[in-house]
Amino acid sequence: MPCPSAVPARLGYAITVNGRSASLHGYGHPPVFRARPGQRLHITVAVMVPGHTTVTALSLGISAHSYGGSPEHPIGVQPILAHSRQPLAPGLHTFGLHWRIPNEQPGTSLLLASVWSTDQADIGQAIATLTLN
Repeated sequence: MPCPSAVPARLGYAITVNGRSASLHGYGHPPVFRARPGQRLHITVAVMVPGHTTVTALSLGISAHSYGGSPEHPIGVQPILAHSRQPLAPGLHTFGLHWRIPNEQPGTSLLLASVWSTDQADIGQAIATLTLN
């Protein structure tokens, strides 16, 4: 049985939602941010690309429950709040996002999702949970 040639890189994220910050490294549990239905969110996502890795494309957006696909055609991510226009070299890359939460029921959780590609793989992951009060 052949082994995969390379393990996909793991990106690091620092997320700020309306002035409150948290971070996510690798594929750990995403931080939780509390919000209200109808609230306008100002989100900053700083993406750390590790050395010897190039992210060929990246999309950031909102998912109700599932995510995946590729950055050019993300599955389950609507709306797309940011999309890289060029490859991301190793280092820190910052994206500013603005979004108004729809009038969902309190208790609903939405995911801030990152869908990105390298030459080896397409990866989707939740980088934050937005829990509605």
